[in-house]
Amino acid sequence: MVTAGNDQLFATLCDELGLARLASDPRYAANSARVANREDLHSVLQEAFAQKTAADWQALLQRRSVPCGIVRTVADFVEDEQLEALGLLVASPHAEIPDLRLVGTPLNFGGRRPDRHEAPPALGAHTTEILAELGFTAAQIEDLRGQGVVDGP
Repeated sequence: MVTAGNDQLFATLCDELGLARLASDPRYAANSARVANREDLHSVLQEAFAQKTAADWQALLQRRSVPCGIVRTVADFVEDEQLEALGLLVASPHAEIPDLRLVGTPLNFGGRRPDRHEAPPALGAHTTEILAELGFTAAQIEDLRGQGVVDGP
């Protein structure tokens, strides 16, 4: 993800990508023009970005003070050493996923993080309770379930 949110940052980005000509191209020179020509610009930038890895671009662009960061996958996220070291990946017992780990609360209160961790409920696990709170009768809930409108116990 790159945020070249002004003309100077865009010019710096273009220079680093080897596309310095774009910064003076009337289609892209001003932010409003870049927005108007977004699709064409994205195509040109994507082709340039494909020439190196995300990590390479991040190092190069950060060196030039262009705001950027790697968009990570869930797999990247749960394997992050820093999250593990901070204890932010918490084992959460789950009937169907024995090794489920979820992101814990990053905030602490008085030097302690909340220690209550529950796995997410299964789809429809609280359907009856929620619909009852909303005023549906047991018969109406069963009717909705019979029609396939809702799921769960």
